[in-house]
Amino acid sequence: MNQTRQFSLFWALILLFCSARSQVVFLDSAFAVRHETVFYGAPVNYRGCVDSLFMDLYKPVNAFENRPIVILMHGGSFVAGGKTAPNLVRLGDSLAARGYVTASIEYRLGHHIVPNLSPSFGCLIFQGLTGITLDACAYPADTAEQVRALYRAMQDCKGAIRFLKGRSAVDSTDHNRVFIGGESAGGFVALAAGTLDREAEKPAACGALGNAPIPSGPVVCNLNNPCGTTSYARPDLGSVRGDLNLNGETDEVVGILSFAGGIMDPTVLDTNVSHPRMYIYHQECDPVVPADREKIYYRVNNCVYCSGCPVIGNVNKSSGGFALLDYNQNLPGSGQYDMWEDTIHNGGPVSCYYGLWGPSTSTCPQPLNTCRYCGNTLYSQCHNLILTPARMDSISRFLYEGTPITSVPETGWKPVVYPNPFADELVVRGPELERVVVYDLQGRMMSTLPGHGSIQVRVPTGMLSDGLYLLEVLGVEGERWVQKVVKGSGM
Repeated sequence: MNQTRQFSLFWALILLFCSARSQVVFLDSAFAVRHETVFYGAPVNYRGCVDSLFMDLYKPVNAFENRPIVILMHGGSFVAGGKTAPNLVRLGDSLAARGYVTASIEYRLGHHIVPNLSPSFGCLIFQGLTGITLDACAYPADTAEQVRALYRAMQDCKGAIRFLKGRSAVDSTDHNRVFIGGESAGGFVALAAGTLDREAEKPAACGALGNAPIPSGPVVCNLNNPCGTTSYARPDLGSVRGDLNLNGETDEVVGILSFAGGIMDPTVLDTNVSHPRMYIYHQECDPVVPADREKIYYRVNNCVYCSGCPVIGNVNKSSGGFALLDYNQNLPGSGQYDMWEDTIHNGGPVSCYYGLWGPSTSTCPQPLNTCRYCGNTLYSQCHNLILTPARMDSISRFLYEGTPITSVPETGWKPVVYPNPFADELVVRGPELERVVVYDLQGRMMSTLPGHGSIQVRVPTGMLSDGLYLLEVLGVEGERWVQKVVKGSGM
């Protein structure tokens, strides 16, 4: 190519770029948001009481049809929390502004608690150190109770999925493009609802059991019991699908967002039918939900014990974000999941609180290097989900890549390019890509990749120096799209 043709092409690309639209539906905030609260079911809770469940809908104000759905679940150890959790409100508004119809749902809370639970002054010490209140309701009566609480919540999530699919005409949504996500306990719910899809996977603890033990200590739990019942019966919890909104719709989803969540039995991944994509966020130092394979509250209990408060027992092991990524790597290649890793390798503080007046082996006999998190201000930050809404750019990219490109509600042929600025790779998504070309500002071709009619091309850019480039995207029908891209975060 001679120099004259190079400069002619360069200015043609500049003119095309100047006419290109910058905002992209599902990636950029482009819409106002309206809110709506709807009732979606009335299942029976752990006390045999009918529990009315509602969801808050966040809808983009646009005229598009077939909009994807995102369902969110709050945290709270299966005994507390709600659909108006501040993190979920921010997520709901942010997702809806990008074009998603988002629902923050209630689910059944509560489980029977351990008998003979006695409070202590040490619990106040623990609360002062960590900011966490150890309510009596957080202490399961036995190891079955936590499993049953998660199972009920999973059934409710599946019922919410079918409910929203069934009203797709009302909400202008696509019932084939549903994502679910949650933080902490809600992350457990999302992972269970998206992966536990066969009756054979129903935990034994969710069948009929003998009555739960009746507490005889000075502390009882009155949360999540709107009928004031005193039943301790533990009936069979029914199908993995639950019995809410059996309207002919499936409860399958295309993607799962887990923010500091986990799976109690990771073998459900081995035989899952739909293989949803997963976004895994976890901090290595999480003391509430271990990022590896360990008992829930494992590290919290080190602190609880050190302060002289009753340890939260009768809990189960779970596989957190780090363990799930490892487990996925060990699955056969054809059985592996598409997992987006968003983990923070930050280790953890190792100081320990030994007692009100200083170190005491009688109140904290564990060695210093195993008694973690107790008196350290970094403790609560390891399970601080205020970080979740701050991840919206990567969350929206995850959701967008799970959304078929043919359903993007835009007129004309307009591919999507991200991230921008970029480092070592650019991703180009668009209908029927023919070729992707990178030019420098002198019009010189720096890289070209064929598309072969695919909807996504990944462009390696590690060989490019920092600076401004023009990206030309060609479609199989002769379409052309040009965009300015930047190599280097400091540009």
